Amino acid sequence: MPFGAETCGPFITTDNKSVFVAVQHPGEITGASVEAPASTWPDGDYAKPGVVVTWRLDGKAIGS
Repeated sequence: MPFGAETCGPFITTDNKSVFVAVQHPGEITGASVEAPASTWPDGDYAKPGVVVTWRLDGKAIGS
């Protein structure tokens, strides 16, 4: 999780093969500014919220 962020979710698909997590407020901490950001998630620029999805490369259900 990016510094200063919180998560919303997770949402697990009905086939248990994917997990979605929303990343909210990355880098929003006391003292952070445009000149001195606490996070540059997700792409090295200004911090932005986003949704991350994870899955297994072998196609099996997560946790199996």
